[in-house]
Amino acid sequence: MLSSFSKLKNLPVFTQSGTKLGQIADIEIDLGAQSIIHYAVKRGIVSHNLLLVHREQVISITDKEMIVDDAAAKESKSMKINEAMAQPVI
Repeated sequence: MLSSFSKLKNLPVFTQSGTKLGQIADIEIDLGAQSIIHYAVKRGIVSHNLLLVHREQVISITDKEMIVDDAAAKESKSMKINEAMAQPVI
């Protein structure tokens, strides 16, 4: 399945057990491999915190939602938006 970032942006993100984590705000891309490494999930409307979800934690993505492993809510790195976007792509 192919999609554009404009279709992914603001897509709701839920854990496998149904807990809403937020919405996709950004993606982190490995330019060398030309692949997505992390999805940056905004946790709330006015929150400035992002949850970085590794691509291996993603169970499914549809045009309506992204489902991630329940552990993603606990294991993923949470940081401020400006910190997350300043992280180097490895």
